[in-house]
Amino acid sequence: PAPIASKLAHVMWSEITMFSQDLGDTWDKPVVTVDVRLRGVEHLPPKSISCDFTESSFDLKVIGLDGQNYRFRRTNLEK
Repeated sequence: PAPIASKLAHVMWSEITMFSQDLGDTWDKPVVTVDVRLRGVEHLPPKSISCDFTESSFDLKVIGLDGQNYRFRRTNLEK
């Protein structure tokens, strides 16, 4: 089978715009917390939700929630 990334290349995405974040209390705290809420996401199978991370970015994808595909991508997190 084709890799997931190639299967998602032509997917139409709805951008997730409502979120909260905590960048930590100090510059040396290596944890960033992001809270994204989508109604009904807990009923999706785990394979419908993925998040890819790099050292300075993440890309959250939710496939097939009420007929929509959602994406929340952030880059330049090192700053």
